[in-house]
Amino acid sequence: MTAAFTVQGELTRDGLETARDQLDELLRELPDGGVPSPEDGSTADQKAQALKERMGETTWEFVHGCAQKFGAETEFDFEDLARAFEVSVGTVKSWHRSASKAINRVNEQLGGPPVLESRWDGSRQHYRMPAETREAILALG
Repeated sequence: MTAAFTVQGELTRDGLETARDQLDELLRELPDGGVPSPEDGSTADQKAQALKERMGETTWEFVHGCAQKFGAETEFDFEDLARAFEVSVGTVKSWHRSASKAINRVNEQLGGPPVLESRWDGSRQHYRMPAETREAILALG
């Protein structure tokens, strides 16, 4: 399994030394295999944290709002989301496009059950958030 990370800092000698120190600290915290395994925390917790780190504030608020507004295993569609957030379906679609990019990357990188499950009923897509994922997202706030 491959995990991604981003290093940010000043492009100066001090900035690079700080980044090296932070990377060294991360390396010390990893198990011998390198990437944290499911025993190091649930996949749902890892996915929720990865999503929060990758998403902008509005996109995270959308995903967190889905967890708040819809119970575990409750199906919802774009119209349900538009009513719950009191916005247009177009706005929901925009948020969904932004969220989907991060969700797909996290699902691919960490494996395990998907962040959102979906089914097509012949006319529209229905989504639901598995209970463990919902709890992990809500815990991050």
